[in-house]
Amino acid sequence: NYLYQMEKIFNEPSDNTLRSLTNNFWSSWEDLSSYPSDMAHREVVIERANGLVTRVKDIYEKLNQLRSRANNEVIADVDRINGLAGDIRELNERIVKLQALGDNPNDLMDRRDTALEALSGLVNVTVGRGDKDEMFVFIGAQALVQGEIQRKLVANADPKNDGMARVAWEGNDRDVVLNGGHLMGLLKMRDESIVERIDELDLFAANMHDIVNEAHRDGFGLNGTTNRDFFFLRP
Repeated sequence: NYLYQMEKIFNEPSDNTLRSLTNNFWSSWEDLSSYPSDMAHREVVIERANGLVTRVKDIYEKLNQLRSRANNEVIADVDRINGLAGDIRELNERIVKLQALGDNPNDLMDRRDTALEALSGLVNVTVGRGDKDEMFVFIGAQALVQGEIQRKLVANADPKNDGMARVAWEGNDRDVVLNGGHLMGLLKMRDESIVERIDELDLFAANMHDIVNEAHRDGFGLNGTTNRDFFFLRP
């Protein structure tokens, strides 16, 4: 699952975690403070700084890849919901026609129930029945299937959310109100849990930049230069 994958990104490999690299980086500064003119100790600081920066970049890229994967699952869920809703709509139509002929389409009703069960795992739905034993399926207050009528969902890229898919109703472009199901879990993971970890990483990098640079600007190079930054932030 995604929570496990996020922990794995931060904690593997065990000898190269963000925590261990950070500790090693601080230790190199402590060693350098005892031998400020020694080039070997200065090179160790730079080497460990580069290792820390590389690890931060790697984590950032993997978290964004994980978010993209969740986004692809959101799109797949929307396609699956539309497909199942279409099956229910078609079965409603066939059931009504057979009942009008005096037949008892139990097998079709069973297939419709199976489609509804699969649909309810993807999104929290409520169900109603029409006068002709037609099935009505609602997401929130909006009808997804109303007898022989189906309304589709769309998943279009949202420029306000890094191009991630926004789930809306086709036609009026209103947000789909979700109260449960696999799709809602994916959206929360993509837009809350993963983003929270990305924001934490950004904050870590910004704090590291500020703390180290503040101290570094007060120091002196071997040639007497001062007021120099150690880290540089890229936009």
